[in-house]
Amino acid sequence: MCYVCRLAVTVGPEHPTCAPWCPCPWASPPIAETPPDEIGCVHHVKWEGYVRHENERRRAAVAKVPPRWMEVPTWPDADGVRGLRWVDASRQQPPE
Repeated sequence: MCYVCRLAVTVGPEHPTCAPWCPCPWASPPIAETPPDEIGCVHHVKWEGYVRHENERRRAAVAKVPPRWMEVPTWPDADGVRGLRWVDASRQQPPE
């Protein structure tokens, strides 16, 4: 974690990589290279474009995972009766 902005976007081999607006010495450059796409092209984009690209890549990877439905018990109601509900185990669930 960065001691200046208290934030770390990614973790590099030796230190956290902060956003470009952070004044610390290991902040990311304002222009970043994207990882090679499916045809091998590397693009030079602004930091905001890089973050957007990475978010789209993560969403696409999550969308590829097929749902894995399972029944889980619910919290008991006022009468102490527990019900069952279906959740997708391959996705992160909101806290109850």
